[in-house]
Amino acid sequence: MAEFVTKNQWSAIQGDLKGKRSPVTAVVSFIGKDADTLMPLRKGDRLVCNADDLTIKRGLTNPDALKRFHSKGVEVYSVVGLHAKVISGSDFAWVGSANASNSGYLEATVRLGPTAAKRIRSWANEMSQQEPQLTGPDLSRLQRLPRPARSWAPRPPRSDLEVSAVSTLHLLWLDDWASEKQSSAAETEHQELITTHGRSSGVPRWKSFVWSTREDGLVEGAWIIAISGGRPSRPARIEKTSLHRGFRIVWYQEVSTPRVAKQSELAVATPGWWDWDGWLPLRISQKKTVANLLNLYN
Repeated sequence: MAEFVTKNQWSAIQGDLKGKRSPVTAVVSFIGKDADTLMPLRKGDRLVCNADDLTIKRGLTNPDALKRFHSKGVEVYSVVGLHAKVISGSDFAWVGSANASNSGYLEATVRLGPTAAKRIRSWANEMSQQEPQLTGPDLSRLQRLPRPARSWAPRPPRSDLEVSAVSTLHLLWLDDWASEKQSSAAETEHQELITTHGRSSGVPRWKSFVWSTREDGLVEGAWIIAISGGRPSRPARIEKTSLHRGFRIVWYQEVSTPRVAKQSELAVATPGWWDWDGWLPLRISQKKTVANLLNLYN
């Protein structure tokens, strides 16, 4: 039986969490500073949230709250792009629109019984298997990241893409081919980057491609849209480049967007598309054109 709750939903949820129960898995995208009070998880429970570096820096998830959960014996995981709000035990499940914060907005939540809870809990546990568990040192590193004075933004943005922050955009064609030497170099370098920056950083989700030794505008901080097999990527920022003998490896990270533009849409919005031979990146610096291209992703 389903129960629809539109008022004081956290009080209702706490009634289930504070009682005698088996371990629960909470999949809640953004964690506010008071989350451990609103959502009283305890040892043996799992918390899956969005706690990548960008989310922490924007104040959408509070690492202090995550550290308190961890100190209580709660397993904490981070999945980038997560937007679910589910708390599931063995005989109940809460599904709704509320993040773990006193946001001040009216939220709606549904309480489901044991039959649905079993399926939802299985899904929630699968979510926790997507990434390694965050350790104490991982959470301490997140606590050291710069954050806005206000630790919680009531409404997360629809997209991590800030159109006004991108002044120049490079479109480029990529193929999937790379030599064994190039693939091996990229794999080794990726593991070294993860070791240096930690698994809770965005590094495990960095992607790479092999380019010539020329820069061609593909430098750290540049924004790109990579097209492979006729499918454009999401807009991405180049995080690092490394020069090897005869080639360069370019590391980039895509941002979260509500949708992915089609190649045909990019073609219509890009002046000079049909004259572009694809051998070199197509540099777009006209402000209006850059905005039009990026807005295709919103």
